[in-house]
Amino acid sequence: MRGFGWGHRVAAGLLCALIVTACSGSRPPTPRTDVRTGVRAETPFRRWDVVRRAIAGLGGVVAVGTGDDGAVAWVSSSGGRWERFLIEAGRAHADTLATDGTTYVATGLTADTARVWTSVDGRAWKSLPAPPLPAGTGFTGSAIRDGSILVVGERPVGDAQTVPFAWRLAGGVWEEQLLPLLPGAESLGVVNDVIAAQDTFVAVGAVLGLDLPVCGAVWTWTGHGWERSRTIEDPGGSDFELLAVQVGTGGLTASAGVYDNWDEPGAGGESVIVGDLLGEVRVESVEAEPGAEIRPYVAAGVEWLLVKEGRAGRSRVLSRSAPGSVRSWTEIGMPGLATELVVSGGSALAFVVDTSGVTQVVPL
Repeated sequence: MRGFGWGHRVAAGLLCALIVTACSGSRPPTPRTDVRTGVRAETPFRRWDVVRRAIAGLGGVVAVGTGDDGAVAWVSSSGGRWERFLIEAGRAHADTLATDGTTYVATGLTADTARVWTSVDGRAWKSLPAPPLPAGTGFTGSAIRDGSILVVGERPVGDAQTVPFAWRLAGGVWEEQLLPLLPGAESLGVVNDVIAAQDTFVAVGAVLGLDLPVCGAVWTWTGHGWERSRTIEDPGGSDFELLAVQVGTGGLTASAGVYDNWDEPGAGGESVIVGDLLGEVRVESVEAEPGAEIRPYVAAGVEWLLVKEGRAGRSRVLSRSAPGSVRSWTEIGMPGLATELVVSGGSALAFVVDTSGVTQVVPL
């Protein structure tokens, strides 16, 4: 069974491909031009700062990631001028981010310990006691709804084998639950993302059983526990895994991988987008290398895809308008490697590491 967090290794490979082309050393914040206004402004992004997740909220945009000094957050009221704040110093990085409109929750790692942080403004962060995970592994997703914090991740049950778990913070105590698997003692699985949607929590990943292909899995929180509300199989018998989920134009939209061999995602297969995840499922192919990491984004009827292709050492941003007669994707050129998008009101910002190793914020 495939090991932990392979999607993060794709992103890491992309960044390494960029870093080896640039000189080593540090760089102070440098002036850059706001593409929309033409105004030169100081940017707080240091060399090798990497934005991993970003959210547009009522107060602007909050992003989290990593820098040479630890786990970092960046905040902007308009997407033009940014402030940089340290979440936790040392060997730390932040990987997930969610908000319910009043509180932000992020997860990541410090040294080898999984971390959960919260903030009300993206500037000042506090660390919560986190559910225990094996050393070197972190949570794969986070969500928050009405002040209820939820994180998901995996625990090993054997040699390179895992089962998916969710932890919900209730009354200051983490409640742990195994996400339902396939019938049978040999059933295993992974969970890759979670979202607060449709008045509940929805998690996505994959399950597999003895002598069975890998199937995409959708879990929903019932208020008292979790149920596996949908299992998606590939008609051709290939392995199928749901990777990331977002609220789409017609229900929940997820990205997925179809693999000739799930244990070797780059060996062969295709990338797909799954529409209306909890309704009448629609599967659409996306042109990308096998094993690509794809994340969907939707805002004001505009769909976006961030495609990270590790073997090619590149990332691509695709967009298209709301459902209609013409549904082709338009590729948008990037001045470097895009690590994250944030979308709002039909427009988007891309966080792009340029050839010198400095993050630019590019309006799309």
